[in-house]
Amino acid sequence: MARTVLIRFIGERGKAYYYLKLGPMDLANPPEREFQGGDEVVVRMEATSAKPDRVDMVFQDGEFAIEVPREFFDVVSDMPGR
Repeated sequence: MARTVLIRFIGERGKAYYYLKLGPMDLANPPEREFQGGDEVVVRMEATSAKPDRVDMVFQDGEFAIEVPREFFDVVSDMPGR
């Protein structure tokens, strides 16, 4: 089930970095989005059926990342009505 949530990336700003590949994974050089520890972002998140420790995310601008490891972030809160 998909839900809209506020997430916070794990770790300290300036010490932890995350690079999420965006779009379909069959692209030769998919674009990336960079986050640092402590960054917060609202995403539409859905569990993947193949890998229970990963989720698919859609950002507010419509870009998406698939199979993002849950260990990268904590869910801070649900965003009802979004």
